[in-house]
Amino acid sequence: MTGELLTFIAILPDKEGAIGLRREKRPFHAERSIGLIKQGIYSYGGAMTNEPFDPASGGLPSIIGSVITIHAPSKDAVYELLQNDPYNNVWDFEKIQIVPFIVTPIPK
Repeated sequence: MTGELLTFIAILPDKEGAIGLRREKRPFHAERSIGLIKQGIYSYGGAMTNEPFDPASGGLPSIIGSVITIHAPSKDAVYELLQNDPYNNVWDFEKIQIVPFIVTPIPK
């Protein structure tokens, strides 16, 4: 990826009933995401849930999608990155949002 990088937030709802496929594809998605973080393309990301989740509960969260902060030259480049992700058949591309995002520096 070349050129000036802009920051975007990708809001990626899952397709209805995709939790099994999400679990199956997770190791491949995680491996790819770690590589993109190391390249400076992803800043952070995670799963969206439909209610707060306490990891100490021992249960599984009710995952309804993903959110990822992505650095790319354009919205089209973000869309292409997402299309090539192992979760590309988990996310509902008719409902995704790719929103430009301005990071506010926080003084230390």
